Amino acid sequence: MSEPGSSLPEHVESTVQAIAAMHAEHEVSANPAERLADDVTARLGNPMSVGLLVVFVLAWIGINLGLKILRPPAFDAPPFEWLDLLLSFAAAFMTMVVLASQHRAEVLAGRRQQLMLQLAFLSDHKQAKIISLLEELRRDDPLIHDRHDHEAEAMTHTSNPAEVLDAIRDTRDALVSKQKR
Repeated sequence: MSEPGSSLPEHVESTVQAIAAMHAEHEVSANPAERLADDVTARLGNPMSVGLLVVFVLAWIGINLGLKILRPPAFDAPPFEWLDLLLSFAAAFMTMVVLASQHRAEVLAGRRQQLMLQLAFLSDHKQAKIISLLEELRRDDPLIHDRHDHEAEAMTHTSNPAEVLDAIRDTRDALVSKQKR
């Protein structure tokens, strides 16, 4: 899987490829509405947009106050009800766009967390195998004193995800009940 000229080891390159494929699939699977929400959020979520909004509001107020002084009818005289309505609509619109974009980001974050969990359990299995092989080598090598290592023996067994989850839940519950007392 390693590209020619890549300085990354093959196992690292395969991980990079898997993560990149996950991100690419996330981007490709976006429907047009999700792409639009992401684009609007990206464009409006920068400091330049804040500056433009301030300039727009000040210009709106300035033009209306200027028209009031010059005596032609202002299109939105103080207290600027049309500006208030426009800004309220824009705020509601942006809230919905940000929520839609955030939901998509949370989907990707969930996929990343699932990947990290899978990698953690894979790492646990690999470590248990390495410890098991080292213990076997220690027992088989006549030059190494044979002794029973309880800790190493325990580490040769992989973690059971359900048991780990139950232990975390039980420990958390015990700590919460202890702090409530």
